[in-house]
Amino acid sequence: MKKIFTLSRFKKILSLRENKKIVFFSGAFDLFHYGHFRALLSATTLGDLLVVQVDGDRLVRKRKGLDRPHISEIERVKIISSFEFVDYVIISNIPSESKQTLNSIKPDVFVRAILSNENGYDRVLREKKIVKRLPFIKVVWLKQTPEISTSKIIKMMKTSTSRDQKIQYEQLIHN
Repeated sequence: MKKIFTLSRFKKILSLRENKKIVFFSGAFDLFHYGHFRALLSATTLGDLLVVQVDGDRLVRKRKGLDRPHISEIERVKIISSFEFVDYVIISNIPSESKQTLNSIKPDVFVRAILSNENGYDRVLREKKIVKRLPFIKVVWLKQTPEISTSKIIKMMKTSTSRDQKIQYEQLIHN
């Protein structure tokens, strides 16, 4: 079964839905780590089909800076699609919370990460915008894994005093 689609081509897949509950999850998934894995696995418990959007390189650069992503969108998509519990993978440079994306996927459940730089009020505002774009959608907030994040990995590797670790970091990014 083919798992990887563009957002526009995924619309055709919706006809195969057969009253299954669609869970939608998105992210950059740059330098994939245990926190990503744990969150994706948690999302599988929320419905019948797990659809994951991997943010395209342009969108990641726009959101996270010109030095990102470290791993190309194609490689990140291959990682996510390799998991048996992920049903479909979409690669897109359109934000997942946009009206266009939500109306294309029509998820029943939209999984969002609780960001460290936002409070409960910020989440309420984000959720209201999402529900306004797609009424009847349920937004589920997952806690991030505090002990690991892509930003922490990058910071650790950049500030490492060990020359060997810096070389390994550069090899990881460029190979």
